[in-house]
Amino acid sequence: MDPRRGVDSYAPPVESAGLLLYRRDGRGKLEVLLGHMGGPFWAHRDEHAWSIPKGLRDDGEPDLLAVAEREFAEELGGPAPDGPTLELGSVRSGSKTIIIYARRGDFDADAAVSNTFEMEWPKGSGRIQEFPEIDRAAWHPLPDARRLLVKGQLPFLDRLAERLTRLAGRAIVIGADRRLLMIRGIDPADPGRGAFWFTPGGGLADGESLADGTRRELREEIGLDVDELGSVVMERTDLFSMDGEWFQQRESIHIGEVPAGFEPRPTVITDLERSVITEIRWMSLDELRGGEEPYYPAELVELVEHYLAQGQSDSPWRDIDDEL
Repeated sequence: MDPRRGVDSYAPPVESAGLLLYRRDGRGKLEVLLGHMGGPFWAHRDEHAWSIPKGLRDDGEPDLLAVAEREFAEELGGPAPDGPTLELGSVRSGSKTIIIYARRGDFDADAAVSNTFEMEWPKGSGRIQEFPEIDRAAWHPLPDARRLLVKGQLPFLDRLAERLTRLAGRAIVIGADRRLLMIRGIDPADPGRGAFWFTPGGGLADGESLADGTRRELREEIGLDVDELGSVVMERTDLFSMDGEWFQQRESIHIGEVPAGFEPRPTVITDLERSVITEIRWMSLDELRGGEEPYYPAELVELVEHYLAQGQSDSPWRDIDDEL
């Protein structure tokens, strides 16, 4: 017992587990499902008055994910959709530890029906009233969710955004004649979108460094084996769809020159890359500028012109858009 507080300082920790459901809208933007907390205290509040569906772990319950799924069903009136689950860790809130999981899926927020709790209201009246744990649910874009979610749960939004962002390394490859090695691709799920051009590179594997991942991608996609990469000239976050899936990707783009006579020879091509890539060839800056098909990044020509005029730079351009 702590005599200063009148509580048992050796009491077991209180744990609460919840499930944060997320989805992408038609433009690929991330949305999360939140519930507005019920009861008179929260009735006329909106900012920081919403919560991830969650609840307390009962004594002896070994599976925190099962607790999160149970609380989701109780507070929203239906089971959470099945699917792979991300662990977003825990935060301490007062005497309580909150553990949150995340799962991609859809749910009819308008049909949500919550369980209830009882409390004396008005306070001191002796009248016991019943209120819903969650009085309404809604899908919110991530920027709005940051404004609405109770402050103690905000770290989980940042963790989700980080977990859903793929890291990638790309390279602007310049030949001896100052042409660029470009890859032409299509979206197999949306042929009407038309063809587009992009630089070699791709996503990093788990635990792979930027340098190692970029070198691996260059070796696999174009057969270029290098010990040292050129400097990073641009960092950007890109949101794009491919083959029916949305990707949020944080890219670091290197630039470098290859000796005369180098020609691309892919060594490892995945099934998706085989369905996307239609051509790999050298292109001049004038061809890119005057072509009808778009190229990425949009600043590519300007980047190369700056590099050719001034050489390597230790200060990469940044085009970072952190809104998912």
